[in-house]
Amino acid sequence: MTAYLEDIQKEKLLTKYAMAQRSFRHFLPFVKVPVSGVGMVPIEMWPYVEEVVADLETDRLMARPKSRKIGFTTILSAYALWNGQFIPLAQVLDISKGERDSHIFLGKSKAIYLHLPPELQIPLDPNEPNNREQMSFLNGGKILALPSTADAGRGFDPTICIYDEADFHEFLEESYFAIKPGL
Repeated sequence: MTAYLEDIQKEKLLTKYAMAQRSFRHFLPFVKVPVSGVGMVPIEMWPYVEEVVADLETDRLMARPKSRKIGFTTILSAYALWNGQFIPLAQVLDISKGERDSHIFLGKSKAIYLHLPPELQIPLDPNEPNNREQMSFLNGGKILALPSTADAGRGFDPTICIYDEADFHEFLEESYFAIKPGL
């Protein structure tokens, strides 16, 4: 009887992993996020997080004003990771206000990746760059971290583009119009 119950538990967990690959909402229960001074902790599904997740599921273009220090960048880092891993040949662009900020954004995606269950880690591609500026998966998906410039993202065909802290981008309008045709 115990082996039977263990098999049922394994089947349920495999079903949850399959759902997590298909839906960002189902991916989030497996996400642990970095909290300074604490370590990696499960993401909390505050009402505003639920609202953002719902918007990410339905809205093609989204701009959202927000308070500071509410974990929005961390949520978007998890979303970038989910897209990079589970959307075929995804090309995820994170455009941050500066180079250091873009590295921090991608660093959050990498930290989340390292703390996922192995069943939810698409292997990294050893033949593609995996550094402070790019994360490349064996399925062809990529997350690219770019600083805000007038032509940041030009020439790419992104699946999604995240402008982190867009109010502080000196070249937001130019970059947006450079990327929009690829979207």
